[in-house]
Amino acid sequence: MRRVHKVNPDDLRASILQAAIQGKLVPQDPNDEPASVLLERIREEKKRLVKEGKLKKDKHVSFIFRRDNHYYENIDGKEVCIDEEIPFKIPNTWSWMRISNLGQIERGSGIKRNETSSNGLPCIRYGEIYTTYDICAIDIKTKTSEQIFNRSHKASFGDLLITLTGETKEDIGKTIAYLGQNELAVGGDLAILKNHQLDPLFLSYFMASPYAIGTKSSLSTGDQIIHLGVGKLESILIPIPPKAEQLRIVRAIQSVNLKISELNDTYMSLLSIDSEITNKLQYSILKLAIQGKLVPQDPNDKPVQIQCKNPIIRRDNSYYEIVDNKEVCIDGEVIFDVPSGWMICRQGDVLEFINGKSYDVNEVVPDGKYKLVRVGNLFTSDQWIHTNTEHEEKQYCENGDLLFGWSMSIGPYIWDGGKSVYVQHIWKIIHQPYFDTKYLYYLLLAEVNELKSIKHGSSMQHITLKMMKHRICCIPPMNEQKRIVEKIELLQSSLGHLDDLH
Repeated sequence: MRRVHKVNPDDLRASILQAAIQGKLVPQDPNDEPASVLLERIREEKKRLVKEGKLKKDKHVSFIFRRDNHYYENIDGKEVCIDEEIPFKIPNTWSWMRISNLGQIERGSGIKRNETSSNGLPCIRYGEIYTTYDICAIDIKTKTSEQIFNRSHKASFGDLLITLTGETKEDIGKTIAYLGQNELAVGGDLAILKNHQLDPLFLSYFMASPYAIGTKSSLSTGDQIIHLGVGKLESILIPIPPKAEQLRIVRAIQSVNLKISELNDTYMSLLSIDSEITNKLQYSILKLAIQGKLVPQDPNDKPVQIQCKNPIIRRDNSYYEIVDNKEVCIDGEVIFDVPSGWMICRQGDVLEFINGKSYDVNEVVPDGKYKLVRVGNLFTSDQWIHTNTEHEEKQYCENGDLLFGWSMSIGPYIWDGGKSVYVQHIWKIIHQPYFDTKYLYYLLLAEVNELKSIKHGSSMQHITLKMMKHRICCIPPMNEQKRIVEKIELLQSSLGHLDDLH
């Protein structure tokens, strides 16, 4: 089935930002003052502030220029070719500059969580950059005392706030423009970029571009906690458009973002519809499979023959279960016309359900000999606990075993995590050679929705062993089971994994 490709709004936003910082989002205007003139003013302003004692002198003064189609950086009077550092082409009216020469970077000072409140003077902590703000901050909700405010480093209108600590390399260096009118106390693990003379929103959008994210990520260090040093941050190259073009770029991004937001609503609706349709198709495939309608029957297949406690027979287009030598009509339970050559029985006659064990707290260890398989590990969680407790062989699960969660999350799972032990609320299902394990998995998966609708309990909903054993089971010949599995897996490659149905 041919599927319609849908554009992810986040990918679209990233593409727009990358086009913007490469000079491809808005046309250049030959009447704009070139960026080189702007950068010369920035250098002169920094010299003035250093002379007046308002700014520390840069350790290394540099500027980047283009000559004979090559880029050079003049560092303390020495020219070095930096062609290999230039990541992409920019328009002739644009210039490159390192953050260190763009303005002044100042680190924030520590403001503890218990030093903030809803009253007082405005302050911001680095975590809020991730959780509360996107591209800019205007109204600041977090406050602190006058004492904490006075001792803190401050941000003013137009300054950039950049995180120096984060949880992932992709998020490190998240940046917002501060557009509030009052001074803002800035907490630790934040860098404040001041005196840059660029449009603050353009800079903020630049720092959110794929190029900037990739560069910040490559310069960061750490595993569980990621850090970006100020020195590394200062080394980043920024493509700088003329000031007038910066404003046009910002307006264009904001306009496109409004349209993307509308697209996002449509996109999420399409995802919901697509997911619903896919799930319905997946269940339809499973239902057709277990009713013998997915692949044709082969008269040469050897029929299944099993001795059951209460055999089920077909006579005069009806189904009867022989109970205490009496025939009981069960047409209400056999809801489809079972193909000839298939065996009909109760699941309890052909399957053994071995429940897991409950474990005391002292039996659970962080890193033991056996994984302790919980229901969440079957469907939703990759967080593991372990145990060293030994059991009789049937209480272990090994690769290829069929497990079934019967409480909280309900459904089958073919185990592939090595020799482990499984907890109460999980059955290991033992079957005879007349079942193909994958076919049995799909057979049980097809029952999940119905089982969920009839489960018991309120605080801990579950299905009972009696219920599972009593359910009707239709078993095709082994060769047909294998053809059914092959067909299901061919179709699921187009529709997505059926494991998502739980």
